[in-house]
Amino acid sequence: EEELLPWKSLQDGDKLVYTEKDTNKRRTCYVCRGVPENFPFEPVARKEVAEVAFYDFNSLPKNNYGLMPFIGQLKRWIKRDNKKRGIKS
Repeated sequence: EEELLPWKSLQDGDKLVYTEKDTNKRRTCYVCRGVPENFPFEPVARKEVAEVAFYDFNSLPKNNYGLMPFIGQLKRWIKRDNKKRGIKS
């Protein structure tokens, strides 16, 4: 569905991948900036997306086990993206 987004298309560098050790199941998280909070996300497949929510990075829910494996990668993505944009973090 990335092609349907109204902002720049996602690149491989925008994809965070985590593989569960016990099940070997791959989970993917796509990251992008500039998404309006009122954007009408409409998942196509059943159970494709459980929830769409916007949080300040420092206010992310600590009990969200689906997100926790991505935190380290997400911090690196933000740092790399800020550097590309010339934003001091």
